[in-house]
Amino acid sequence: YIHMCDWYATFCALAGVDPKDEKAATAGFPAIDSVNMWPLLSGKVQSGPRTEIPLSVDFKLTGHGTTFAVNSSALIQGEWKLLLGQQIQTYHQGPAFPNASNYGVMTDRSLQKHCGERLGCLYNIRSDPTEQNNVVLEHRDIASKMRNRLNELRKTQFQMPSDKSQKDQCLDQVRENGNFYGPWITTQD
Repeated sequence: YIHMCDWYATFCALAGVDPKDEKAATAGFPAIDSVNMWPLLSGKVQSGPRTEIPLSVDFKLTGHGTTFAVNSSALIQGEWKLLLGQQIQTYHQGPAFPNASNYGVMTDRSLQKHCGERLGCLYNIRSDPTEQNNVVLEHRDIASKMRNRLNELRKTQFQMPSDKSQKDQCLDQVRENGNFYGPWITTQD
């Protein structure tokens, strides 16, 4: 597997730059979750060092004064994908996209799947790539190991407390960057 965050460490390695951020570490931020994938991409090795992809850990979607998803987590390990909590936009498209006269809206509660926190939803993404068959009852041991891994990931996750002024600062920086996200929080030196 290659995660989008791996491009950072890969480009740093190609440029001969250390990807560690000592200033962030000193401020108490967790280490980056980026892996140099150049050996895999260049063909020097046949398999990459990453065996899992945390897609989200306790994601919370809010908007218009409403919370739409709470504690939504998703983890891929090998051929398995575990979903916990409320999942948004859980509709399935056909082979031609778009194949409908309208798109699903992220906040439409009829398009949400409730996987719960205790068991979750477990899919074998190799044999069931469209995630139609929840096999959590048949593979409780795998789901349990993946839930434990999500608990480990929660310990190192950094989530910036958010308030309206920070959201405004973020959007101002996005506009200043030509509609691209980038760093927008300053630290006290």
